[in-house]
Amino acid sequence: MNRHDINLIGFWTLCVALLLNAWQVSAAPTFQLDTLFQTSNENGNGIFTLTNTNNKSIFVQGEVLQIKTEKGEIKKVPLNRDNFMIWDLAVNPSKLRLLPGEVRDVAVKYLCQSNCDRSSDLVYQIRFSPVSPPKQFKSKRYR
Repeated sequence: MNRHDINLIGFWTLCVALLLNAWQVSAAPTFQLDTLFQTSNENGNGIFTLTNTNNKSIFVQGEVLQIKTEKGEIKKVPLNRDNFMIWDLAVNPSKLRLLPGEVRDVAVKYLCQSNCDRSSDLVYQIRFSPVSPPKQFKSKRYR
């Protein structure tokens, strides 16, 4: 497999990740995301902007998945507490509350500090999903 084939695989992996991300966002009409495709700056960082389009407060959780191809198959590896040692990308904040009409930025940060191999593209899927409010917010006072 030559470098051109690898780049095409990365491109298609990215397309699939974007389509899945678009479906997830459209299935949750309570908030908007400013873009479904984001490239990093020279340091590997970026920003997504979320807008609450609902007339009630909502809670949103961010999740990062590494997208890799192995033997022509797409493999998604969720970055969670079980594999903390392999984390190389994070969202901050990963959980947030959006008031009605509120607009908030969520930072995406590349975590590699030294000996970072950037010789090939790194592809990730960032999921933003509405979640149930924490127990302390379940009273009518916070809606």
